[in-house]
Amino acid sequence: MMPMTRKKAVTPGRQSGYPESMIESPANRVRISTLKHWEINGWYSIKNKDYGNISPRDYLRDKGWEERYKVGLDALRRAGVLKS
Repeated sequence: MMPMTRKKAVTPGRQSGYPESMIESPANRVRISTLKHWEINGWYSIKNKDYGNISPRDYLRDKGWEERYKVGLDALRRAGVLKS
C-alpha cells in the first residue's frame, strides 16, 4: 500500500501570517499518496506559462489566500487528485 500524507491546498500559509484555523481547516486539507505529494511539490517549483513563465511558488509570493487556494486546487487537479 502506498504511504499516505496530508496536503494543504494553500501552502505555505504560516510564513504569510495566515491563522492556524485557516491553514488546518478541513476545507484546506486532502489526503493523498506520498508520491502525489512529491509530484505536486515539484510542480510548484517548475516555470509555468500559466503563471507568467515563473514557478507557481514564485507567482504566489505576494498573492492573497483566495489566489493561493485557487492555484492549490489547480495543482491538485493537474496531479489527478481532484476532478474538474
